[in-house]
Amino acid sequence: MASYHCTVKAKVKGKSSAAAHAKYICREGQYARGEKAESLLYKESGNMPEWSKDDHNIFWKTSDEYERANGRVYHEIEIALPNELDFKQQKELAAGYVKEHMGKDHPYTYAIHSAAATLNPGEKQPHAHIMFSERKMDGIDREPERYFKRWNRKEPENGGAEKDARFAGSRGKENVLKVRQSWADHQNRALEKAGQETRVDHRTLEAQRKEALEKGETEKARKLDHPPEKHLGPKVSKRTLRKIKEYRLKDTTLDEDRLREEYYRKIEPTERAVHTHEVRNLKQLDSEIERLERASETEHLPLAVDRAYEREFIRSHGDQRTKEEKGRGEELGDEENSRRSASRFHDAERELLRSEDSQTEMTIGQIRKEADSRMHQIDKSLLTETDKSNRETLVGERQEMAKLAEAAKSIPVKDRDKSITFNGEATPENMSRQLPDIQRQVKQIKEQSKALEKDRGRER
Repeated sequence: MASYHCTVKAKVKGKSSAAAHAKYICREGQYARGEKAESLLYKESGNMPEWSKDDHNIFWKTSDEYERANGRVYHEIEIALPNELDFKQQKELAAGYVKEHMGKDHPYTYAIHSAAATLNPGEKQPHAHIMFSERKMDGIDREPERYFKRWNRKEPENGGAEKDARFAGSRGKENVLKVRQSWADHQNRALEKAGQETRVDHRTLEAQRKEALEKGETEKARKLDHPPEKHLGPKVSKRTLRKIKEYRLKDTTLDEDRLREEYYRKIEPTERAVHTHEVRNLKQLDSEIERLERASETEHLPLAVDRAYEREFIRSHGDQRTKEEKGRGEELGDEENSRRSASRFHDAERELLRSEDSQTEMTIGQIRKEADSRMHQIDKSLLTETDKSNRETLVGERQEMAKLAEAAKSIPVKDRDKSITFNGEATPENMSRQLPDIQRQVKQIKEQSKALEKDRGRER
């Protein structure tokens, strides 16, 4: 599935160096050797003044030297290129995007990189860095020092090059959003042209989910119901990978998936890294569901789902059939047997829910612990389970547990000793069935906590 990433950054004089960053993205100077250099696939500069046409480094060095104090020495747009395209298509895609946003106005340098993902070496991460000056080319020949002076509206030839204020002031956020939307449009056109079905969306997951619900696309809304993945950056990623390797030395019996899971649950100190690991697991589970759905197109899906439901109900509540029914079931055909037993189990579940008039109280912390524990059990089962319908059931349950854990984690630590009430026993299956009500109570606790903090602020 194609991923979407597009960020717009402004770098200020004194805090960042345009010359150093140009060398970094073009893999020049100290970056011309080793793994960094190997990740460079393409680089290009354009719209440079006459005095730096042959060497973009002169322009960026001059920007560092003559741009005013606290002025922006360069802007950068960073985009992720889809793995579904080959390099020629990726290059064509990036070039079209640069042409639209740089035109003939802005001096720019851009480079395409592709390196193995730090936390998943088997996956490539092609991306492009597009750095550009907010100074516009207006056809006036200026020497380097004057180029970066203040613009003179009345006598442009006596002042510096005019600045593009798109990303500054009150309309900055609006224009950044346009740039992000433009990248989604470019990427989707390229994917369509290449015959790929996948598409990307620049909007937040919440906005996409809201639209899906309004259109009645409940399955799409379910897949979008997860927190956004947080960007770790190379430093945190490499530190985490190093720590995982150190952890491996302590237990060489674990396979890679189990080792990672245990590390994130017990050792990893960074909440951001743990969060990212959990979100990636959710995405992988969604991909597994899609794969199973495609595979089931040639099979009898209702029959498989009924069987999976029956097995899960027996595991949770025990076999409700009589001895006679079990015996008769062996004599029936698979489809009829499954239909009858599934119907009975549906009836039994409804009866069970009606009888659940007792209430249980659990703290937010206990709910999170219970959900995390169940997710860990499911992850272990998925490593060995081969039956498609069983895997589908497990994947669905894990998604519900992930929602439960995420709801609990959204509560501040100081409020996690507060209790939530629900019907029946404190089992993961029961909590999963009552997830909407639990989420409602969590929301109430958050609102009460915010109101209390607000009142305390007024008192102070």
